[in-house]
Amino acid sequence: MDILFVLVPLSVLMALCVLGGLWWAVYRGQFEDIEEEGRRIFEEDWEIRQDQEIRQDQEIRQDQEIKQDQEIKQDQSPRANPSIEI
Repeated sequence: MDILFVLVPLSVLMALCVLGGLWWAVYRGQFEDIEEEGRRIFEEDWEIRQDQEIRQDQEIRQDQEIKQDQEIKQDQSPRANPSIEI
């Protein structure tokens, strides 16, 4: 029975903490727009994927341009074209 003198006030204190936390969350606007956070997560993920795809496309284009430049340089060199005499 003596334990009730500890448990009852402790449970009341815990209930007040929970209610205080709930009041704080409502007061700070945590429950204003619940759906927005779910959309924001997907939009950020979508933007990251788009950025990665753009970077990959840019890298591919740069690689292709480098290869084309190398081919042009090889075609212009006198060793590659036997009709040109030194």
